[in-house]
Formats: sequence, structure tokens, C-alpha cells
Amino acid sequence: MTGRELQPVMAAIAAHARSTYPAECCGLVLAGGDGALRFVPVANIAGTAAAAGNSQRTRRDGYVMDPKALLAALAEIEQGGGRLAAIVHSHPDVGAYFSCEDRE
Repeated sequence: MTGRELQPVMAAIAAHARSTYPAECCGLVLAGGDGALRFVPVANIAGTAAAAGNSQRTRRDGYVMDPKALLAALAEIEQGGGRLAAIVHSHPDVGAYFSCEDRE
């Protein structure tokens, strides 16, 4: 995988982060059966009734991926012979680091 191949994926992640600011963005990097990568944004439902019990955080300081969207994206890529390559989320207004929760 080259930097040139990753550039569109990184650009899509950055655009999603800008569009959801000041909330944390989240999504998936999926690898197709041919190895091509693509970013799929997933709604952050942290702090909503749908996320109750999953986290005490809000969309501003945490994320809970919409389970229906998450499962749909994973099912689609697996049916096409692909795989999950990465889970992505942002840390708005703080440094780029792995939090304790990220490390778990």
C-alpha cells in the first residue's frame, strides 16, 4: 500500500471529521476483495437514547457507532470478499493520541 493509494481514504476521513465537528466522527476503512480501500462514515450516536447504556460520553468527547449502519457496512464488504481494515474516529480539539479506551 502506497501513500498515493491511501491519500483518497485519508482525504475522505478528514472531510468527514470536518463535517461532523465539533462532534467526534467515526467510521470504517474497508478493503474490497481486490484490496482497494475505502472509507465508510458511520453515524456517532453517543449521548442519544439509542446509545443508552453503551457510554456515558457525548458525541463531543466519545463515540458509539450506529449498530445498524455498522452491521450493514460489514455485511456488505464481507459478501464481496472484502474485510475490515480499520476503525477510525477523531479527537476534536485535543491531540492525536490513543486514549485509555482506544488502547482497550
